[in-house]
This record gives sequence, C-alpha cells and structure tokens, in this order.
Amino acid sequence: MTKPGQFCNEGLWSISQHPNHFGNLLLWSGILIMNSDSLIGSGGDGNFLSTLWSARRLLVALLSPMFLWALFSGQANGTITNTVELANNKYGKDPAYQAYLKS
Repeated sequence: MTKPGQFCNEGLWSISQHPNHFGNLLLWSGILIMNSDSLIGSGGDGNFLSTLWSARRLLVALLSPMFLWALFSGQANGTITNTVELANNKYGKDPAYQAYLKS
C-alpha cells in the first residue's frame, strides 16, 4: 500500500489513470447493449432508410456512452480541467509517476 499523499500505481491504477471513469463507461455501455433489442423498433420494408428509422432510438441511445467517453477523455488529457497539470505539480518529481506516464 502507498501512503496517503503519495502517487498510487497499485491495483487498477497500475493499468488505468482513471479506473472509475472506465468502469462507469463499461457500466453504461453494458446497459445500452442489454437494452439494444428493445430500442430497435419493428417494421420497415427492408430498405436502408426504413431500417435506419426503426433503429433511431438505439442510435440516440448510443450518444450517451459517446458523450461519457468525450467527457472522460477531456478530463483525463486536461482539455476540460487541469487535472494533468495538478498531477504533474503534485507527483512530477516522483520516479514512479514518471515511469507510469511512459507506460
């Protein structure tokens, strides 16, 4: 275990800088997949546009995981918040942090 205030690279943090965000994205993507059958409407005469129209609820529901990914990605790379700068200021001199960034 690391001590409070030190860089943590154990457990899930050894493979992901934001495992809670990854888990949240997996959860909501799984819910989307489980409900995909009910989101696809019946009908259509077989042409492309009618098939696309019957899947409109599924296509709209796909926006949710994509939006979550965009938020998490922006937060992780520092375009939305300054978490990258904060982490560099806090752990920048720690050799374990530098090795973590390179991996």
